[in-house]
Amino acid sequence: MIKIYATAVKQDYVKDSTKEIYIKDSWILGFLTIYNIVQQAIENGQISVNILNSLTSVYANSLMPDHISGLVLPLYDKLNIKRDVYTYQFIIEMFFKLKDLGT
Repeated sequence: MIKIYATAVKQDYVKDSTKEIYIKDSWILGFLTIYNIVQQAIENGQISVNILNSLTSVYANSLMPDHISGLVLPLYDKLNIKRDVYTYQFIIEMFFKLKDLGT
């Protein structure tokens, strides 16, 4: 379906308002697909501490503590995955960088 939308938005005769609807629908379809894949991974126990630590690292390297505490850390609890030394290492290094930057 997303490929159909991609073709449709290229057409000159399709109104901009219709293109906006197709774009929004594409995002929804894409999100639902990703959501279903993640749900299957959770159900199959394929989400590990390494994956969550990678997410922690992304937000830590981006210096976004609110995203870590609001988005990533709750996943450890929800999925019953124990935080390890690397989880805390990423967070501590982020706070040292923030301190050095004076933020």
